[in-house]
Amino acid sequence: MKIRPLLASVVFAASISAFANDGIGGVDTGNITLGHTDKVAMAKEVLDIAPDRISVDYEFLNESANDVHESLIFPLPPYGADASQEPGYWGQPHGFRILVDGESKSFSTHVSARFKGKDITAQLHALGLTDRQIALLPGEGAPFDVTAKPFTPAQMNAMRQRGWLEAGAQSDSIPAWEVSVAYVWYLTFPAGKVVRVHHEYRPFPTVGIPTIDMHPSELREQACADNAFLSDWKKVSQPTADDARQTNGLFVGYILKTANTWKDGSRDFTLRLHRPTPAGLISTCFEGKGQYTDPLTLSWHLNDFHPRRDLSIYFGNIPEQDSDKSEKRVPPVLPGE
Repeated sequence: MKIRPLLASVVFAASISAFANDGIGGVDTGNITLGHTDKVAMAKEVLDIAPDRISVDYEFLNESANDVHESLIFPLPPYGADASQEPGYWGQPHGFRILVDGESKSFSTHVSARFKGKDITAQLHALGLTDRQIALLPGEGAPFDVTAKPFTPAQMNAMRQRGWLEAGAQSDSIPAWEVSVAYVWYLTFPAGKVVRVHHEYRPFPTVGIPTIDMHPSELREQACADNAFLSDWKKVSQPTADDARQTNGLFVGYILKTANTWKDGSRDFTLRLHRPTPAGLISTCFEGKGQYTDPLTLSWHLNDFHPRRDLSIYFGNIPEQDSDKSEKRVPPVLPGE
């Protein structure tokens, strides 16, 4: 199959489903916004990415004379009603956890809805919809196997008048808005001290195992593949129609540019990409050329790193294994749960 942009939003601008560095931010009238701090530095960041796991460790240093109270934001991939039954990647990441100085940290969840590029969250709330209803999209095409309170007839009439409900195979009650969910941790950064944050989860690949039909030009564009990589890729891939080739693989995206919300970007940055076997292939859009530190690990180390682009990683020629497509989608943690 061809790569298709399953997810799109202002936060996730690429066709690759991506997760982000934790970024400084704030909550303003229900909208999540990234900000900037000139007091807290990202002194160190170690980012490990494999086809089935993302793990990142941060050391944040408050260089001011006073404690700083800020928030960490982790946006989830946006999603809509799944009326077409097309496989999608959204909801709660498998294996998701965050530790602050070695201990689990509670977070708040912020839910928003957008319709044709406009935020309609407040308007849906004014009609009496709860965050759970907004996020779980009850009725035909609901993306999760969980229940939410049905819309009332009055709510449905009001939403039809505004075009917020679409016609489906069985009804005209499919929500037409796109849901965005963000987890927010409110943290105190003590003056002159380091705060350590550990973060891990299973990535949501845009296209996953078992196969991907790709043209060399697509690999060049989406994963910055060079001639040496394409030569190796052709040796392990099988020709298909229209000059495309096919092999087991997937794409993983990761938003790096939010590191720039911290003082001086990422001062000490390490990126490690892990392939499942030595025969696996890795190509990515990233600065400089990585080095294999062992048969499975491709590594970079940068000082004073100010990301200018986000990561787009192709893992090719990897063993067929369970992927997110075969796993039950789990809804995000919602307010009040």
